[in-house]
Amino acid sequence: MMWKKVQKSDLKLDIGVLVTVILLLTTARILTLNENQAVVLPFRGNYSIPTICHFKNIFGINCPSCGLTRSFILWMHGDFRAAWELHRLSIFIMVLMLIQIPYRLFILICQKRIALFSERRWLLPASTVFIVAFIGNWIYNLFF
Repeated sequence: MMWKKVQKSDLKLDIGVLVTVILLLTTARILTLNENQAVVLPFRGNYSIPTICHFKNIFGINCPSCGLTRSFILWMHGDFRAAWELHRLSIFIMVLMLIQIPYRLFILICQKRIALFSERRWLLPASTVFIVAFIGNWIYNLFF
């Protein structure tokens, strides 16, 4: 494995990613779902947060990412089966987020990063696979 020295200017991005992931995971752990599968703020008298999916509000059908927030909440509360059933691709995003914590901490502590992850040549193919998987999952959900 090849290591690449981290530039001081790049550390801001690593800190930002680390803080963002920790905030997202903490928020998903704090929020809950009610019996109607609506996202709830438990410390506000079970106040249900309204849906913000403009696609669903305009067209009346779920968008490719509908259910991700609820799925993350279920993952963080340990209800893995329900999380999987709500959005099958959420596990991949959850794993990517969880991997970010030790990886970014390693970068900040050791001032090195894995060179392969710094190369942009794999970014377009990986993004394409991810987008195709999201659209494929969405089409599957629409018909089944």
